[in-house]
Amino acid sequence: MTYLSRPVFTYPFNWAEALQKSFSFDLREMQIGFGLETYAAKQLNVVRGLEFSVLATCLGDIAWLEDFFNQLYGPATGFWLPTDQQEMTIKNVVDTTHFDITAQNLVNTWSDTNAIYLYFTSLARGPQAAKITAVATIDATTERVTIDAAVTVDTNTKVSRLLYVRL
Repeated sequence: MTYLSRPVFTYPFNWAEALQKSFSFDLREMQIGFGLETYAAKQLNVVRGLEFSVLATCLGDIAWLEDFFNQLYGPATGFWLPTDQQEMTIKNVVDTTHFDITAQNLVNTWSDTNAIYLYFTSLARGPQAAKITAVATIDATTERVTIDAAVTVDTNTKVSRLLYVRL
């Protein structure tokens, strides 16, 4: 599958080994000295590193992985990586671009990072992807998510965030 013309990494992680995540910040002189610290939610110099492994059990698995990574030409070309856990629990489907989720304060946090793309997987359908465009509070236990593309989902659909990864 591709999304926004880039491939999506769909091979399963090796869950016997923990996924490792690290952050490094280019703080430069903005954090040196005395006084109030400067904070900007959209700093340009933040790098998030991920290290994960996959369990290739046969020659076909190895060939799939090699073919996938061979598609990534150039030093800055990347791919989409679905996050390792389900991010949302769908409670109700309103239409193809709106669905309700169990409240998780997404209304206040969805735009804090650039991980605003969602990856939908279901046994009944193939994978689908869309971008969050808005989140609204319905009541104390429900939030409504609006996405930019028509997606067929139901309450059994797994929703993960997509991270854009560069090697």
